[in-house]
Amino acid sequence: MKKTLVIIISVVCVFIWAVLPCYAVSLTNIVPRWNNVGGVNTSLVFYENVGEAVAYVTKGESVTTLEGTITIYKFQNNEWIYEDSISKSTTRATLNMAMEFEGTSGLEYRMDFVVIAYSGTTVIEEITDVEYATCP
Repeated sequence: MKKTLVIIISVVCVFIWAVLPCYAVSLTNIVPRWNNVGGVNTSLVFYENVGEAVAYVTKGESVTTLEGTITIYKFQNNEWIYEDSISKSTTRATLNMAMEFEGTSGLEYRMDFVVIAYSGTTVIEEITDVEYATCP
């Protein structure tokens, strides 16, 4: 009798939970990765010992100026060591940046691309994209 009663109570509990409504979060609450920038593309590649860091970003409608910085680090002695960097800004629709640097065979390199989007003089968004590559 106890076993039957336990089974009946279990079935009733499962049935009660099964018929309760479930609600999902509205998709309008999901924030896109970038609000004011149309897209960001980066790459870090090596051609023998020459490294090439390339970055491309497009601005959104509310952006008046894009400012970008590419910074290169090498991983040596268990720490990231600064190698080189370049910066550029534009009021045009796209910001294109590229730099070459001398790599050391066998070391891992990191490219940090930081973009700041402005509306007038106000910073409205900051984006960081990171790429890794090993010098052959």
